[in-house]
Amino acid sequence: MNLQFFDSYTYRTLEPDLQSLMLGARRLDAAVALVTRSGVALLRQYLKTHRPGSARPVASVLPSAGPCEI
Repeated sequence: MNLQFFDSYTYRTLEPDLQSLMLGARRLDAAVALVTRSGVALLRQYLKTHRPGSARPVASVLPSAGPCEI
């Protein structure tokens, strides 16, 4: 199991780190306080490329980003 915590520093992009982790992941459990459209896109990509039931994302969507469905 690889447990990673990411800080919420505004100017640091997390996408490269998250993509790298997701490439080798067999299961994803993610608790996210706020998620943007690009974050939703990453989660959707994971869900498309991994077996059903291998992910448990829990997130709150930013109101300014508009409605998003995972």
